[in-house]
Amino acid sequence: SLKGKVFSLRDGDNTTIINRPGTEEPANALEVVILDIGPSSDRKVNAKVWYASGYEGARADKPDCSSVDGVKPTTQSKNKQAEKCELCPKNVWGTGDKGEGTECRSSKRLAIAMPDKLDRPMLLVVPPTSLGGLGEYLQWLKKSGVQDSAHVITKISFDYTVAHQKLT
Repeated sequence: SLKGKVFSLRDGDNTTIINRPGTEEPANALEVVILDIGPSSDRKVNAKVWYASGYEGARADKPDCSSVDGVKPTTQSKNKQAEKCELCPKNVWGTGDKGEGTECRSSKRLAIAMPDKLDRPMLLVVPPTSLGGLGEYLQWLKKSGVQDSAHVITKISFDYTVAHQKLT
């Protein structure tokens, strides 16, 4: 979880804040291995989520409509807005908050693990405000000759200069 710009692990109903090693202070960065990027490492293909009552950050209730591949809603979507994401009126630029972005939120779903615990993968949902930076990082890796993000340790932290959740 990234709620409140604090890294924490959620396992069912249990949430544990990730602290700086040897302290009781929340970690301001994590070193991880990105095992997989979904629905694809292509910046244009993103998971989608839409709440009829609006998006308010991390929520316990399920979204009204969602897509893990950015192509079509999941079968669990209780209030599908369209048969395909590309045809959805909630996925039109300018329908988001203050006429910016889309009402349907995009994200990337990363399978990550701590470098010393590769056998214990976790899911990190990268928020819409961080997608550009993630895409730039992945392009930089490719230009640097790294073909698979699982071959490097990636340091993830928060951008504390902005009010919203943004990863660096």
